[in-house]
Amino acid sequence: GWAGGDIWTQPATGSAPPSKLLAITSKGSNKTFYANPIWSPDGEEVAYVSLRGNHPGIWRIPYFGGTPTEIKPLQTGEGDVRLRYWSKNNKLYYQVKNNLFALDVPSRESTQASNFDSEKIKVSQINISPDEANISYIRIDEKGNYNLMVMPVRGGNGWQVATDPLEIRN
Repeated sequence: GWAGGDIWTQPATGSAPPSKLLAITSKGSNKTFYANPIWSPDGEEVAYVSLRGNHPGIWRIPYFGGTPTEIKPLQTGEGDVRLRYWSKNNKLYYQVKNNLFALDVPSRESTQASNFDSEKIKVSQINISPDEANISYIRIDEKGNYNLMVMPVRGGNGWQVATDPLEIRN
């Protein structure tokens, strides 16, 4: 099932009360949910995942309010999308299942940035480095151990950064 809620903003200083940017709507079978908001690099917009009716998509809205704009419709079954990073060169990185994708916001074109074979390797919490050169991820081995890994975006083997459960946190 889909879990989501209203999206709120508040100054980090706490100098103003929270304000609601988007609210869940429910009109018959046409329910709208919001999840996983992230800021644009200039701080002027918020991107988020939305399920409108039965149609998932990635959307954006000015942080001060306004009309939401769909950036990318998603296929049914792609609803478990996690937005990860919105780069200064206007690429929005998101995770679907076991892979990372780069969405060029102006053209609305996506390319796959990782290629994990879900039959052979279990991964979670995939993310991109700020310079967009490396991907970090948690690899779950056959014994159920969690390993923090890094690998180049251009491909190649990953290397282990940490294995201690106390070092690997959300």
